[in-house]
Amino acid sequence: MLKLSKNKISLFLIIIAMFLLIVSFGNCEAKYEFDIVCIDPVWDSPGIVLQTFAESVRYATQGDVNIKIFPGGEWSGGEEDYCQSLQLGTLDMALTMAGVIGQYTEAMAIFDMPFLFQSTANEVSLMFDSSTKHSQLVEEVLDRASEDAKFVVLALKTGGKRDIFSSKPIRTFEDLQGIKIRTMATSVQVDAFELAGMQATPLPYSECFTALQLKTVDAMENTPSSYQARKFNEVAPYYFVSDHLAGVMAISMSKKAWDSLPNAYQNILKECAAGACYVSTMYSLGSYDYNLDNILPEITKEVNRMQPSEKQQLRETVLPKLLDKYGDQVGIDILNILAEDDEIIASWLEKK
Repeated sequence: MLKLSKNKISLFLIIIAMFLLIVSFGNCEAKYEFDIVCIDPVWDSPGIVLQTFAESVRYATQGDVNIKIFPGGEWSGGEEDYCQSLQLGTLDMALTMAGVIGQYTEAMAIFDMPFLFQSTANEVSLMFDSSTKHSQLVEEVLDRASEDAKFVVLALKTGGKRDIFSSKPIRTFEDLQGIKIRTMATSVQVDAFELAGMQATPLPYSECFTALQLKTVDAMENTPSSYQARKFNEVAPYYFVSDHLAGVMAISMSKKAWDSLPNAYQNILKECAAGACYVSTMYSLGSYDYNLDNILPEITKEVNRMQPSEKQQLRETVLPKLLDKYGDQVGIDILNILAEDDEIIASWLEKK
């Protein structure tokens, strides 16, 4: 008989976040085993998601469900390949950028648009109702995304604030004009950087280091922790704090693997996925400030920050044009919520 307690799950998530303890169930053989892959290293925000998710599922199912982790690109291919494999049912689970899933669905547009949110805190407040539950709005987004993508999108997390780094000095927003920047292969991100005056070049994440090294691109954007972990400072030593997007990642599962589980275990996986994403989101917010203030000054040639007036001007210039094209994808109901505290969005809605 399945024994499940929400308090057990919440308590275990807290323990994982503090100590990353491994809970042992002796030599009991799991009834269900799944692989989960991620292109990022295990000792970073994505790794915390993977470990917390796998261990909390194992704990909540008393060892009946075992999830084996393959981080750091151990599984061949990139995130685009992972999503295709999920659709085909040849891969059980993956942690990828939400923007990659955006190739299959418009439902993720809210988390894929640079300059949409005024701050990461606003985005996190919109995303979670509690430490183990997404908001109703996000639950609806997940349902729509799952239906469109033909695999199950279980939960979302913010990957921390994303900035721009380059092989060329960047001291002000003007230095970004005309620069060739790598972006994810989603039209909204390509359009956003083009509207901001840059030359957007979509490339798989696995090719970014080489592209910077060979001068195929001048710059790319990501979090400070990814910048450090992937050693991008070696080929792009100029870091510009733009905070243009809080990159969102998603835990997804193939329909084949999902349908193999009884309903009770499906519910456990969804709750544990949301809880793991919440834990990792809190970690990401804290690690961003620490890395930016303490690590990056030691490994870069320069760290410069976009001035608040520059960011405001950038949002005023770019965001209305993005909303003209993608506003319906984001959803007028969602934009009405954001407009309560955002004059730029409110003004756009008034003119619509």
